[in-house]
Amino acid sequence: MTETDYHQQVDARSHQILQACVARGGHRSLWGFNAAMACGGDPNELVEITQGHHEPGPFNIIPGLFLLGRWENRIPPEAVQNIKKMFIDAPQQRGNTENHWLMFYAGNLLAAERWADEPTFWNGLPPAAMHAEASRWILGMIARTATIGHYEYDSTGYHNEHYVPYLALAEYARDPHVRRQARQMVHLLLADMALEYFHGAYAGGHSREGNVNTWTQVGPGQGLNYLYFGDEAFDADRHCHGYAIPAIAAAFRPPALLARMALDRDTPHVVRKTKPPRAVYRHVDQPPEPVRKYTWMSRSFALGSTQTGLTEAPAAPIDLTSWDLTWIGSRHKAKIVCNHPYRSPRRFSAFLPELPQRVGRAVATGKPFLQVPDRLFGASPYERMMQHEGTIIVLYQIPEDDLTPYVNASSLKRIPGANRRVGYSVTSVTSTWESESSGNTVGKTSTNRGKMATGSMGGCCASKISTRPSCSKP
Repeated sequence: MTETDYHQQVDARSHQILQACVARGGHRSLWGFNAAMACGGDPNELVEITQGHHEPGPFNIIPGLFLLGRWENRIPPEAVQNIKKMFIDAPQQRGNTENHWLMFYAGNLLAAERWADEPTFWNGLPPAAMHAEASRWILGMIARTATIGHYEYDSTGYHNEHYVPYLALAEYARDPHVRRQARQMVHLLLADMALEYFHGAYAGGHSREGNVNTWTQVGPGQGLNYLYFGDEAFDADRHCHGYAIPAIAAAFRPPALLARMALDRDTPHVVRKTKPPRAVYRHVDQPPEPVRKYTWMSRSFALGSTQTGLTEAPAAPIDLTSWDLTWIGSRHKAKIVCNHPYRSPRRFSAFLPELPQRVGRAVATGKPFLQVPDRLFGASPYERMMQHEGTIIVLYQIPEDDLTPYVNASSLKRIPGANRRVGYSVTSVTSTWESESSGNTVGKTSTNRGKMATGSMGGCCASKISTRPSCSKP
């Protein structure tokens, strides 16, 4: 595949996604209006969109500046002024997570360059001061990511919110050093995706995934997967997520090498990554250790695990997925994962800076699925695992007085592929029910100290807790 051929394929998929986005009405937002502009829509529609209330925070700051950079000479002056008001007239919100801060600072840096002649910005400082603060934070994030990785690593839910700000800086920043470094980050984030890409799925462990992690293909990042790798049928429901639209409408095209990395699965191999742990502010005596990922990629399945670096309770990032087994199959029938649904009330305040007395309620009010006892995601300080190629051992040592002294496992009965005699079933099931949070059948398995879950794609082995390979005659 030559560079020219690859870029033509990406162009065709980009046009396909953007047309579908407009046809579905997904263009009527700051993120989605890039689709309307790319498909010959009326730029004046953007005036009405920008006249509505847009909270001056990360999720409006960066798409507004992306629109101005991408469609410089086609945006109506009134729409430009409405976007500019977010940087002049109202106090902004920086947010509280890594992707929030990145979008906030990337948008403010681009705005400070665009409106450098304004006497003051929203914070009472001149644009030059805002530019200096933003570039310090952005270049610091890039340096940390290049050396030890970023905290929200390999996130199926938040990869777009990292990728789009860096792409905006790489394409539209006027500071040559920021622009060059941001372009390197764009390539690095795409390489991270490519290394663990498996037929539309992002395999292995993820820092932030959430309540659909039993689905085979998960998250808003699927739009980028299809755009750049494209080895599956187009599905508008999966590939038209609004947060991916700015990247899909951009002029940037990566080297074909990244697509070859994603699609070459003929030779089974191991992918190893080292990432930083989430910062822990309270309740622990020892800091967390580095996160070490191990993913086995083959033609028929991908198996990934994570040494999460958690040293003690109650540190447990709320939407982490530590391991999964993925193979080629339909959406709800081609993945196995298990989880201890750790629910200590102090787990939120261990690594979020808000007051411990309120942070658990505050976070769970907007995302109640983070607290449900039948969930299949979220870190546990009582989980350890070992993996060699296609075999994994997952260990749990859960105190008897824990609020949820059991392990949840996705309930699947047969794995096609490597060995047709091997199937998986849940053991010691005390009850099964339909999960209200994700619609997946789960098994609830009681556990005592030192019991473990084991699984292997290569043969039959005993199980002590949540999954058991069951042998049957061929």
